Amino acid sequence: MIGKAVLDQAKAFLAWDVFPELSIQLVETSQAVSYYTPPSGRSSLVVFYERGKDDFSFPLFLLFHEAGHHLQWRRAEQNRRAQQFWDAVNLTTGPEKTAFEREGWDLGRDLFHKFLQEFGLDDKLLDTYDRTADRSIDTYR
Repeated sequence: MIGKAVLDQAKAFLAWDVFPELSIQLVETSQAVSYYTPPSGRSSLVVFYERGKDDFSFPLFLLFHEAGHHLQWRRAEQNRRAQQFWDAVNLTTGPEKTAFEREGWDLGRDLFHKFLQEFGLDDKLLDTYDRTADRSIDTYR
């Protein structure tokens, strides 16, 4: 089980150590969900986590997944492929959307692994992250 303190620690890791240009917000609400918005001035990542829950694993995984999308955006912008990024974001299902989401989860996994190592957390969480990613990606098929 992952406590709220780990989610807060992950936010600080991403916002201060990895992406100082990224605004990250954690918001308590009735259902866990997350969003990444590429810049129109400043990139924003918002993770909504469920009120009253003791386990913050799912919002933690969403946080790193959305950070993966930020890496996708950076690459798209550097390669002058911003429109292709937006096209993939706006797809709802299909192979291209599935590939886009898989890449976001995979890039987020690399960041998550670095976070686990830096803070001495159990690498077994990567297995749970991977299962969560697979379930999420299945929704885009």
